[in-house]
Amino acid sequence: MNKIGNFFKRYEWLGPFLVMTVIIFAYLYDQVINHSMLIFNDTPFHFGRFWEVHQQIATGKISYFQSNFSFNQSGRIINAVYGPLFALIMGSLTFIFTTWFRFQIGTSILLIYLAGFGFYKMAKETEQVSLPFLNLGLFIFLELGYIPAWIQGQSMMAWGGAIVPWVLRYGIRMIKLKKDQINVIGLAVSMAIAAQTHNLTVAMLILALTPAFIVAFVKSNEKKKLFRDVIFSVIIFLFLSANIIGALLVLKTNNIAMPVPIDLKGIALNNNS
Repeated sequence: MNKIGNFFKRYEWLGPFLVMTVIIFAYLYDQVINHSMLIFNDTPFHFGRFWEVHQQIATGKISYFQSNFSFNQSGRIINAVYGPLFALIMGSLTFIFTTWFRFQIGTSILLIYLAGFGFYKMAKETEQVSLPFLNLGLFIFLELGYIPAWIQGQSMMAWGGAIVPWVLRYGIRMIKLKKDQINVIGLAVSMAIAAQTHNLTVAMLILALTPAFIVAFVKSNEKKKLFRDVIFSVIIFLFLSANIIGALLVLKTNNIAMPVPIDLKGIALNNNS
């Protein structure tokens, strides 16, 4: 019995992993069986962003600001200010998945595991949640809210939602007054990843972390160190997000012609079906 107990304690992540896998199967079974490509309102826009990266890499004609291959070669400035690192990763994945059908399936699987293990890490940080309730919470988290929005509508809120628990675990760490309350690098890097993925998610995380910081500051006996670590983390975050901040400043200080209306459905989706 002790060996069985030790096994489940050592490999307790297998339960959450099974929950994630079952949810993936439930979400994607029909699409895989029917070999169907799902197109939603946001699909042409985001796939256009990723196709732009794909083509720039494939041709070697790199332009950080302009969209020279997608969006009717209109030169629209999108990726530079909206999830540039995420667009680079997704655009690179198009070389692996080769078709949009495989891309949808592959990125949906990656999303569920990213969100699921983030929730698992966040719940474990509390040291208060038993495994059965953790699995139940994980199931609800993956079934409701923003996570299904990518699978069911190609919404970027899903990827932002998948990153949220990876960041909030540092807020929990602050409140619990653990040694080294602020993981300076971990907090800064996770916030920067959120910024490089989805702008709105950063604003939501700041609102979520502010109460955690206030509670931690009031309870802490090392207020100066806590405040100093937060400042260091913010500085590192700003450095890692400098490309987005710089791009926004460039657009703010330049007179750029407004883009003309274009048909999004006739670009990326017809080039890699």
